[in-house]
Amino acid sequence: MAREMVTALGPLDGFCVQETVSGEAEVIVGARRDPHFGAVALVGLGGIAVEILRDVALAPAPVSAGRARAMLESLAAAPLLAGARGRPPLDIAAIVDAVVRVSWLAADLGPRLVDL
Repeated sequence: MAREMVTALGPLDGFCVQETVSGEAEVIVGARRDPHFGAVALVGLGGIAVEILRDVALAPAPVSAGRARAMLESLAAAPLLAGARGRPPLDIAAIVDAVVRVSWLAADLGPRLVDL
């Protein structure tokens, strides 16, 4: 399988393998370079939810903590993140911090950013 990936992707400078962590919900935090807007930060429900529901918020990078929090609050899934129906709330401060940091990384990468 690794050979097929290298053949498909071309030479790799490196890679990172990380353990899957389970919890109450999956969250996606990312960034991409838009040809018109430059670096754009992204946050939303992750995993299969992002593929099916596409409930994500986008903002030009870099974003402030206030903007990152507003992005989370704009999601249709915001009540799930806050702990709807007796579920424990997610660590919103940690998600906000991740969005801010990824957005600054995206902005700093400039034209080298494709998709993160």
